[in-house]
Amino acid sequence: MRKKQERITCPICKKRIIDIKINGDAALETKCIHCGNIIEVVYDNNSQPKITKRVIGMNTS
Repeated sequence: MRKKQERITCPICKKRIIDIKINGDAALETKCIHCGNIIEVVYDNNSQPKITKRVIGMNTS
């Protein structure tokens, strides 16, 4: 299976957070360096590869 590189952006500020190479399913939690929100990213590599992003912590300052 070939690794696929994905560019992950913040769903709030729309700026690039990280580039990752994916080989199968993946899940990560990261803090956006631009707006400070905590983002969960889930990559499901089934028949229709899909990235799901959701905010799990909001920066209120």
